[in-house]
Amino acid sequence: MKTATLLALTAAGLIAVASTHADAAGRVVRKGATETAEGGVAAGKAVGYSAPNGAAGVRGHGVVTDGNGNATAVSGAAGRSANGGTYGRAGKTTVGRHQLKESTTNR
Repeated sequence: MKTATLLALTAAGLIAVASTHADAAGRVVRKGATETAEGGVAAGKAVGYSAPNGAAGVRGHGVVTDGNGNATAVSGAAGRSANGGTYGRAGKTTVGRHQLKESTTNR
């Protein structure tokens, strides 16, 4: 649930401050980046698409850093096929400075 929330907030932020691209295939793209209050960066991309046959979906990914060497990346997608089937997926990866130090000292 936290992954979906973070993805939704990232997408909403991108829509508010990002550049837009639309093409003839029924696809809209939003992407952007901004500095966070903690001295890190938040960046991402969201894509929404639809087809004349009824298929539609949205996908996106984002990354947030905190300025201390910690980063979280999220991605997800959801959609509907032309015959009414649905799909969805989400993923999250977190890397911290302490993890990097541990991996180098344990070698």
